[in-house]
Amino acid sequence: MLLAAACEPVPAPGPAPTAGAGDEPIAVYFTEPGTGGDSRALEQALLASIGAAQASIDVAMYNFSLRSAADALAEAAGRGVRVRVVMDSDALDSAVVPRLRKAGIGVLGDGREGLMHNKFLVIDGAVVWTGSLNLTSTGLSLDHNNFVRIRSSELAALYAAEFNEMYVDGRFGGGSTPAGGTGWLEVGGAQVQALFSPDDSPSRRLVELVNGAQRSVDFLAYTLTLNGLGEALLDAPGRDAAVRGVIEGENADAAGSEYAALRKAGLDVRLDGAEGLMHEKVLILDGETVAFGSYNFTRSADENNDENILIVRDAQIARLFLEEFERIYSAGR
Repeated sequence: MLLAAACEPVPAPGPAPTAGAGDEPIAVYFTEPGTGGDSRALEQALLASIGAAQASIDVAMYNFSLRSAADALAEAAGRGVRVRVVMDSDALDSAVVPRLRKAGIGVLGDGREGLMHNKFLVIDGAVVWTGSLNLTSTGLSLDHNNFVRIRSSELAALYAAEFNEMYVDGRFGGGSTPAGGTGWLEVGGAQVQALFSPDDSPSRRLVELVNGAQRSVDFLAYTLTLNGLGEALLDAPGRDAAVRGVIEGENADAAGSEYAALRKAGLDVRLDGAEGLMHEKVLILDGETVAFGSYNFTRSADENNDENILIVRDAQIARLFLEEFERIYSAGR
């Protein structure tokens, strides 16, 4: 499902939304491995959002073992909220699955080799949560992750349609016709696009974003094996766009990794210094636009997996992600 054509002109952004923990249109949360401070705020905000649901909650989550979230969903189902869950079949042995099913919640696996790698919730057709976070205790406490809440019925409708393709139609791994008609959505003054793989081939849009950056490209990559994206990063300094990046150390030497080529070219790319995983998948362009979601920068994510990614054009939201980048970058090696 394609939200906007890559060549469509971007409207001028309005007043920047405030990201935080209240009723803002866009609220950005990061885990903080080793302290638990921001992680607790994230968990509490998510549970509050689930607790406030009145009609429906749809959950697409690659890996789901967080008991507090399962309990909150079960409580919602108990008060009459329709709750549905899609997971990757390899994760259906999670201990929370019997808890969900006992509460009358439908839990569906993708039943295929490719990954159902999405990480999103749609609540009451009005709120979307998405980012790099799996609903697991390690994802919250040990790993670097982001999870973002967006209040937009238009965006929620797109995510709900993607969810229904999987849960209702049993269609995983692509095959739907890209929509392509809604353009950029305005959410609290920010301009927002959504892409879903494999139908939308997000790699093409990400390469365009990097190729269009004039001043800077900062990235956080759990893994980076997309040749086209690697080439775009290598080309950026030639037009005076500075490139900095952090890659999860466990994946830097993986087959097809772009890490060695980027370092050989003299780009400022580091390995993360965290004890847990640097699990984020983020591009920040010119300090004004940010792309984030479940989508790793790999061919499998682009062509085989069910994934989602958001592109947000807003300097304040980009600044929050840039602050997260600086924290991880300063601890890199």
